[in-house]
Amino acid sequence: MFRTVVVLLALALVPAAQAAPFDAASRFQPHKAVYELSLARDKSQSDYVAGYGRLDVALGDACQGWTTKQRARVYLAMEEGPQIDFGWSLSSWEAKDGLRYRFVMQRFDGDEPNEELSGDASLSRIGGGGEAHFTEPTTQQVTLPPGTIFPTWHGFEIVNLLERNPQATLFRTVFDGTSEPEGYSPVSAIGAGPATAPRDLENPLLTDQRSWQVLLAYFSPTPGEGLPEHEQVLRVYENGVVGAMVFDFGDFSLKAKLVELSALPKPDC
Repeated sequence: MFRTVVVLLALALVPAAQAAPFDAASRFQPHKAVYELSLARDKSQSDYVAGYGRLDVALGDACQGWTTKQRARVYLAMEEGPQIDFGWSLSSWEAKDGLRYRFVMQRFDGDEPNEELSGDASLSRIGGGGEAHFTEPTTQQVTLPPGTIFPTWHGFEIVNLLERNPQATLFRTVFDGTSEPEGYSPVSAIGAGPATAPRDLENPLLTDQRSWQVLLAYFSPTPGEGLPEHEQVLRVYENGVVGAMVFDFGDFSLKAKLVELSALPKPDC
């Protein structure tokens, strides 16, 4: 659901966790969202002095699975040097039982693609290990460690936990195919309590929806590297819509403001 995007409880992967995401999944609203991106850090904290961009996200229900489409374009200006222009697109499908996943991702420099990642993955069971098969940029097979889950399952599990405890913490290994070098990352998700700010938009999809603030930290799978490689702070609604976000890349941060939101149809399965 989100990477794209909560463990003080230190939950183990036990059989009870297998059913946890489906309370949240039953309330999921397929939707399209548009976010305006802007630089979050000031000049004193970074060499970057300006930044803007756009992120488009579509989360859908395909009967047997969940679909995700993302497209982003970002422009950054430094105090000295040329403007940086980059982006990415991601298309993925994830089985509703959480056991199969496939993806295609492209990264761009300006209008020119500079890398493509594609492949599929499967798990033996929720809480078990699995395998991932990459077809781009090279053909390779990766063993997924026990406890690996896929991103949509992870998102539903987070919402389900926050409904029970808004300050819950969860730690999972999440495979989305885009994390270097093996496609998965240990991810901690920490609930910061119910969101207190006004809704991100006056929109029927957000009316009477509870929401929570969540901190996500993505770590390297290499043992001994303690600091996160990437962090996100986001507002998540109980129907799966993600509101305002902050992406912290270390030397710069981007704010994402939700500016457009519309429903996608639920299929007649």
